[in-house]
Amino acid sequence: MRLKIVAGAVVLAIGAGIGLTVWLRNRTPVVAQEILREAAAEGKRSLGKSAEPLVEIFNQQATQGYYDDAMATARLWGADAPSQHRLVVNLMWIRAENGDIQGARNMAASLTAPQTKAWAIDAIAEVQAHRGDLRGALETSALLPGQSPGCHVTVTVAGIEIKDPLPGAVRAIEAYAVHQLNSYDIEGAITTAAEVRPCSTPDLLTRLAYAFFEQGRKVRNMVSPIANRKVAAEFLAMVDERGRAQGVKVYELNPCDTARFEAQIGRFADAYHAIDHTTCLVSDVAVKQYPTDPTAAEKALRRSTNRDDLALGMAGFSRAAAKKGDVAGALRFLTAAEVAGADADAWPKTDVVRDVAWVWTIKEGPRPALRWARSRPAGSERASALLGVAQALAHPRPRPTP
Repeated sequence: MRLKIVAGAVVLAIGAGIGLTVWLRNRTPVVAQEILREAAAEGKRSLGKSAEPLVEIFNQQATQGYYDDAMATARLWGADAPSQHRLVVNLMWIRAENGDIQGARNMAASLTAPQTKAWAIDAIAEVQAHRGDLRGALETSALLPGQSPGCHVTVTVAGIEIKDPLPGAVRAIEAYAVHQLNSYDIEGAITTAAEVRPCSTPDLLTRLAYAFFEQGRKVRNMVSPIANRKVAAEFLAMVDERGRAQGVKVYELNPCDTARFEAQIGRFADAYHAIDHTTCLVSDVAVKQYPTDPTAAEKALRRSTNRDDLALGMAGFSRAAAKKGDVAGALRFLTAAEVAGADADAWPKTDVVRDVAWVWTIKEGPRPALRWARSRPAGSERASALLGVAQALAHPRPRPTP
């Protein structure tokens, strides 16, 4: 009798402990940073098969300002893996884009691989230049260690005089010219390019020449203020060469291209007619039709006998439904894509589960989506679904329409 009482007490205690754990878990706030860490752990398990979910998780951590976590994710790749070095440089870029220039500089200074450190510093300077902060970009570029001797000229850009600019400074000035070009300051861009040309390659001038040609500008009047006539002549020759290379090209569309074009402009009957009795993908048309006529789009897609086409279309419907805030529809189409029997690489499954988790979190809160995310069968799916939850918690993307 006593044993039964003890056993019963143990069962009750275990049950109470489980119940308390569940209660606490349901009461504990869901934090995006912790979800992203969990997603990174799941992504690590599937790294050998696919790196894409882990790269997206890294980008989200960096974008949301979890820089140390993003660095830890980047280091899940081997120390000699090019991916690690590329992601580390991207981290400095994103941190600088977020406005934390000093934090990005400090993080770059802590790097031990010389080449990665140099790329990281260059990236920070480029961000500053692209934002129009040439002085700050030059200060950052001066942090580059072991630069070769500078170009023996004096360059004046944006009222700043730079004597014997080092290679890092030259790249910063070139990036500033791109900023001017993107800001529609064409005259300023060509003036900057002309100033720095004695120290740089022709690449910047070529880019500007193409931009001038595409915009139909009267460049001969533009280059008249350039003091260096050799640079002016070089630039004009590039523009002329671009003009000679540009000819009228005639493309003959195949039925698949025709269908995509017709669908893009909303002529769906013509699009379906174009692919009738062909091997073109019905999903190319149906996914474009879904936002305006989901019933007709689904009916057309289900007539396809191509399993890959069917899965790809259902995946597209799922993402479109998620964009509209239709959780039930997104889940239904995801299931339809899964049961289509398509090849594993035929449709973007991880993207779909991420979008489903994202909209589910926004519409109903994180807990139902988290339970679903953790129940996904593959590590890459769990990682992507958890990423969707974290994205929704931070709302870095537009909310779906009600």
